Amino acid sequence: AFADFDENDAKAHEIFSLRSSVWQNNIGYLRLDGKATLCANPLNGGASPTARAIANLGSVSANNLEEGTRPALLPGVTGARCENGLLLVDPSRPANLRPRRFELGTLHKTPEYNLFYQALSNDFQTRSKQ
Repeated sequence: AFADFDENDAKAHEIFSLRSSVWQNNIGYLRLDGKATLCANPLNGGASPTARAIANLGSVSANNLEEGTRPALLPGVTGARCENGLLLVDPSRPANLRPRRFELGTLHKTPEYNLFYQALSNDFQTRSKQ
């Protein structure tokens, strides 16, 4: 599951934990209803619950890029930590790497940024070679 909210947004944490749905084979979608969730920190492959910003090899922002243009890597922008089954992201990051405030029609749109782009890319490449 993916949700993007800041570590200080307790209301968003509560809503996510109670209202989110997960897919389970042979059953279908189930609401979490406060059930325990599993968190893997993408900055360190889940090896440790906490990773400081220095461990982030590169975030990217695709705001206002022309089609086919690769976004520049922004290393060390944010750290993250797992807490109570949620991945909490450092709130101090540039505006182009923050969730949008609610605007009609934007609630279910994919953000134009990826906070853990290089870490995920490296992980996928490693897994695909196994």
